[in-house]
Amino acid sequence: MREGKKPGIRKRDEQIGILTFHCADNYGAMLQAYGLKTWLRGHGFDAGIVPYAPFYMIRRHWLIQLPDLRGKNLVRRVRGSIGQTWRNMQILPELLRQRKRMRDFRREELDVSGLPMRWIWQFRFRKYRVYIVGSDQVWNPAITFGLRRAYFGAVPGKREKVISYAASLGMPELLPEYQDEFARLVRNVDLISVREEDSAAFVEKMSAKQVYAMPDPALLLTKKQWEEAQAPCPLPDGFRYILYHATEARREMADYARELAAARGIKVIQICYRKGECIPGFQPILTAGPGEFLTYIHRAEYVVSNSFHGLAISIQFKKPFTAFTYSRSGIRIQELLKLSGLTDRFYNGDGAGIAQTPIPWDAVEANISRAAKRAEDFLCAGLKGFADREGRQG
Repeated sequence: MREGKKPGIRKRDEQIGILTFHCADNYGAMLQAYGLKTWLRGHGFDAGIVPYAPFYMIRRHWLIQLPDLRGKNLVRRVRGSIGQTWRNMQILPELLRQRKRMRDFRREELDVSGLPMRWIWQFRFRKYRVYIVGSDQVWNPAITFGLRRAYFGAVPGKREKVISYAASLGMPELLPEYQDEFARLVRNVDLISVREEDSAAFVEKMSAKQVYAMPDPALLLTKKQWEEAQAPCPLPDGFRYILYHATEARREMADYARELAAARGIKVIQICYRKGECIPGFQPILTAGPGEFLTYIHRAEYVVSNSFHGLAISIQFKKPFTAFTYSRSGIRIQELLKLSGLTDRFYNGDGAGIAQTPIPWDAVEANISRAAKRAEDFLCAGLKGFADREGRQG
């Protein structure tokens, strides 16, 4: 985080409220929220993060895990909760430092402070004129424990418009048991965009409205803007390393990072959320917040990841990388590589060939610039008349 930066103090509701997963202690969730908020403020829109942090989203980050008592397989869920609580206690000092850095980023960079909103009825007391839902997987029932009204802007209180920006289902289309409810909820959204082109046709069918495909907010900011959100990390100058970050464990990916590091004679640093994710032989980082996460990517010699936002930030920092698949969100990574013109960076068994192939960064930058221009046209047209009358910049 920028040295000497003071937390923002909200004296009034912004005109535009961003409804997303800012409350999740997850690098990607917080960085995409930062990207959208920063872009909107930088373009003169009076926008801020809605402090909506429902228990169903934050309970997974509690130090003491409580099992979900609904449905089948109760014994398995109770055992899983006990096991996760025990693992949390084993790294309690590191975990507390990580969580503090998450909170600091939320307060200082996302400008979210004060009491969080836990229940949907609390929207009645907010005065946002527009809600922007997204960009994250806000329409993925596996993430939100079923489809949730708030992430479709179907909340109490007055509002003039609901826009989805790069909202994601995490898959081309929802399972049949969710489709009727989705069709009903998506009618609340006046202007619709999704992140993946493969899901646009499904959402058009469900909504009977035109649906646009828009880039993730991570691609809307410049390299300099991302550098401004970095935080110091305890690495000596000139330290060479491959950064490894996995949102889902894959032995093939770990073996590839290990072999690539051995060939180059450098270390592998792994950013982990929990101790159980750490791979023997890699240098684990368990205390990073989003700002440190940015710095570790920026200083890396090479990135190996199946994290959508880890790869998106790598592209913004012009870091050579190899992308691996992720079982529940392979579509997201494939769309990212397609948009940037880097489909050849997807691991296909020829890892050495990928690592040795130079990346045409000028062409990549041109591709991303075109996508960012589409996003600007979409957002500016949808938010016409809601610009910040006080000329606020962020």
